[in-house]
Amino acid sequence: MSITCTKCGYEQNPDGALKCLKCMGTLPVAGTTPAEPDPTKPKATIKCSACGVENDAPARHCGQCGARLIPEQPSGPKTIKCEKCGAENDPKFKFCNQCGAKLGGSPPPPPPLITPAAKYKLVHKSTNTEIPLREGKSPIYIGRPGGSNPPDIDATRFPNSNIVSRDHASLIIEPSGEVYLEDLKGANANGTYINNYTKKLASGERQLLKDGDQIMLGIDDKVVFVFHKGRL
Repeated sequence: MSITCTKCGYEQNPDGALKCLKCMGTLPVAGTTPAEPDPTKPKATIKCSACGVENDAPARHCGQCGARLIPEQPSGPKTIKCEKCGAENDPKFKFCNQCGAKLGGSPPPPPPLITPAAKYKLVHKSTNTEIPLREGKSPIYIGRPGGSNPPDIDATRFPNSNIVSRDHASLIIEPSGEVYLEDLKGANANGTYINNYTKKLASGERQLLKDGDQIMLGIDDKVVFVFHKGRL
């Protein structure tokens, strides 16, 4: 007596066999009624790559042409990597099972670059324009274009710049943190002053600046900067 496989229909399985010789499916036990297939479930098939005929799974060879059947591999990624935390997720998931972030979207933007506030700055007195002084750049030249040194602080941005020489003055930031104002030797005719003209710098002279000192380029209080020191 043979046993017919309920999966592939093979009829030559010997009595007492537990597995089908053709498809290796589980064979019905003698004396039991095989379960009726659920008509609502789609029947699994394997398409022959040689002739295109659909074969009932899990057949190993095509019933039409005899070619070996190769089950189709599921397409698409096996997992989806979370852009936020890096966890691997089932491709059916819409949200990460570790951090809750939405999957498949654009990666989060990088955090904004936080630049520390300038440690030193000048403020143009009449326009209240702030000019941060970049550390690591020394000397910092003050003047107008066309001189020996391109100005880091261009006086032509401000009113009455005609009284400022092309190479007028410079700021020197020492490694110790001290900041000096220097009148560029022989470069200007209108002079460099400190605090309401109480001190005029000689050509090439350096003056240590304190927080709140006023730097006056030329006369008549026309081009004045206020120096500020400290993490602002």
